[in-house]
Amino acid sequence: MPHAEVNGARIYYELHGEGFPLVLSHGGWTDTAHWMPNVGPLSERWRVVVWDRRGCGRSSDPGDGHSWQIWRDDLRALLAHLGIESAYVGGCSYGALLSLELALEWPHLVRALVLESGSPDGITGSEPDLVPFPARAGELHRIKVPALIVQGEFDPFWPPPVGERLQRGIQGSELLVVSGAAHVPHLDDPALFNRKVEEFLSRLEGAD
Repeated sequence: MPHAEVNGARIYYELHGEGFPLVLSHGGWTDTAHWMPNVGPLSERWRVVVWDRRGCGRSSDPGDGHSWQIWRDDLRALLAHLGIESAYVGGCSYGALLSLELALEWPHLVRALVLESGSPDGITGSEPDLVPFPARAGELHRIKVPALIVQGEFDPFWPPPVGERLQRGIQGSELLVVSGAAHVPHLDDPALFNRKVEEFLSRLEGAD
């Protein structure tokens, strides 16, 4: 099972398929299994990279805490380990916020974004199991790459109006509201999610 030694942690990752890389970051305290309904179809066209954040799944937890900066730097180091200099970058919930951070800090690494169940308002960390993320609403204008924003119709945390604010903040971005879905549309309706991501990325490649 492949691991990368990253910033003092052993980070587990999987590579599926060939082609231009599509890097997906899971939400919550889940792991690579979060993306299993999606990696098969998407890897028919792209090299899909999924990984376990430190302390999740098969990645180690060095015990020195968690922060959005550590997670962002782990992702950056993993891309360097894999020799990835540019990628489509996406994620769900925490993974969407992490993708935003990567695009803001190292824009040259990100060719396009897929932001599922994200928010421009960050996370306050008011609950003990939440890792705070900074609000980025005022910085979204800095993102110059195409973005697909995916929101669940019945997301109890960040409902569709939150996705609409993300869309307004990122120039030229697209918003997909998944009917009947909650906080994890890629699991609630994987066939629709896979098709819409494929259509979005294929349009970009057709325009190159």
